[in-house]
Amino acid sequence: MEEKEQRGQRFLHLCHSLRPLFTCMEREPKSPLEQLIFSSNYNEQQEIIILSLETLTQLEELKHNLKSAINANKVEAEGYWVKIKELWSRLDVDEDLKDAFVNVHCGFQPETQDVQGPIFTPSVLKGVMSHIQYICFMLYSFDSR
Repeated sequence: MEEKEQRGQRFLHLCHSLRPLFTCMEREPKSPLEQLIFSSNYNEQQEIIILSLETLTQLEELKHNLKSAINANKVEAEGYWVKIKELWSRLDVDEDLKDAFVNVHCGFQPETQDVQGPIFTPSVLKGVMSHIQYICFMLYSFDSR
């Protein structure tokens, strides 16, 4: 097989493996190199760039970096879930409240980790508030005996 064909196949393989990683990281292509991954029409000048060893090496590095970021997000998310589940067990949180929270905040993608967004929806806050009121009532009842 000709070297040009081998590099072309390697490029296509890298593109097919990189696209889902971009989607998983909720990331848009920024650089011209990243935009080539999502392009389907290449002109002659772009084909020269695509088939260069430097470009293929950069794509391999990009793939490695995205996989590393995804793994780091997974580890961080698992740590948060351990803390959340520990708090739930301490507070004896209702299953419906847990399910509501999990439905809103599952996964490990950047959107899930967005700390500027609302952590609790109004329905979840209402459940938390009723649970806190119940705990206060139980403590007050126990204390007044």
